Amino acid sequence: MAIPAKCPTCGHTGNAPDKALGKRITCPKCGSKFQLPGPEVFTETSRKPFAAAYDKEKWWNPRVKALEKILGPQGKLDLHAPIFFDAGAELGGAPDVHTFTRHKKGAVAYVTAELIGRDNQVPNELGNYEIMICLPKDIDAELAGVILTPMAYYTLEQPLNPGETSDLGDLVEGSKVTALLFSDYGRFTVLGRPCGLLLCIGITMREFKYNAKHPGDLERKLSEAGVYPVTDFERESVI
Repeated sequence: MAIPAKCPTCGHTGNAPDKALGKRITCPKCGSKFQLPGPEVFTETSRKPFAAAYDKEKWWNPRVKALEKILGPQGKLDLHAPIFFDAGAELGGAPDVHTFTRHKKGAVAYVTAELIGRDNQVPNELGNYEIMICLPKDIDAELAGVILTPMAYYTLEQPLNPGETSDLGDLVEGSKVTALLFSDYGRFTVLGRPCGLLLCIGITMREFKYNAKHPGDLERKLSEAGVYPVTDFERESVI
């Protein structure tokens, strides 16, 4: 099973094999070497059933209302995981996901529906946050779950912040989009708690390298090209 790894030098996130736990690895983005924590760090927080109770009903509607101010009306159907998120990654748990079908023409915004209100998430600079990916409507919703699930569990281990990147790999065969860029998509308050929405947008390797040399500028490039905030696996690089 792959485990989350985050470079302490540049903030790049990705996955490393179990056998790398406790060993030194090299960041594929900046080339710096760092040591992963030992295996014990990743055994309870996200893999095993959660010890901390989460009142899902308490946070559900207030979260939706806050998100609708950013994304427009909620879609008619939420995506419900067959195994509860609280069961942990090791048992195949996954987050429920909200859908917003009117935010961007021709696309669906998928937002995790499990993180705001949780005390076992490691806050980022937005506070307590949900994760979003926006995909073209002709893309199977299952792909959103494939991308969001490991990210959701990762936030219980370490924070993901705007401007950071993560490996995506060859998720879609033949696509040049092989990484993710994280973006601040909104800040708000839910039941008195500072919260935020973190967008994951797919980027190409050329864009990944550009972002490493010009931190903070890639989002502008993607916006000017009309790409942002949608992850389009068929597109060419804007760099």
